[in-house]
Amino acid sequence: MLESFVDHSIVFVENIWDKYPILRPSITISGKIWRIGIKLFRYLARNKNLISYNARQPYLLCYLNEDPIWLFFRNGYEINELAIRDKGEVWSIRKLVQKKIFQVHIRFYTPPENEQFRDKYKFELRSHFEYSWESHPILHFKAVGFKPAVEEVLNILKTNGVDYVEADRANEQFELEKHLQWIQEKLNYAKSLRGRRKRTTKKNRK
Repeated sequence: MLESFVDHSIVFVENIWDKYPILRPSITISGKIWRIGIKLFRYLARNKNLISYNARQPYLLCYLNEDPIWLFFRNGYEINELAIRDKGEVWSIRKLVQKKIFQVHIRFYTPPENEQFRDKYKFELRSHFEYSWESHPILHFKAVGFKPAVEEVLNILKTNGVDYVEADRANEQFELEKHLQWIQEKLNYAKSLRGRRKRTTKKNRK
């Protein structure tokens, strides 16, 4: 259903708002600021070492066979325009909550990462609660307040009769530690780039 993604690493749907008005973001951003933001994110996308994520982010929630994406749209979710695209990801959606300061972020993947479930289920769903990138971009990137979003998501599936099996969430702490390690690696890499630029600038001045 999504025909165009900006770069392999990014979920950004082009020209989809006119086709599907229900996907229009709930926060209005002026055209000029939005274009600057998109250009910056595209630049970061080209630098794979800075924001690439060759895995699946926390937290694994459930397995299912049907794609219930429109159920979530009817419950206030929207396409997450600026989000890193994980390995195997097919959908990235979110819902702004608590005065739009936070968001529930859901990702759908296919096939399930665990081979034990691949014969029975087509999709796996992962979700988390975090700061929205509009309200606090630094806290968002550093995963401050990052935690599983369970009831908010499962209630939609339950009330609409979607058949799913809940995943074993015993490894949530391990998933979070891996994610925080990835963040620290990217921060260290960004610092190294800044240091390299400073050295280059000093050489040019000489």
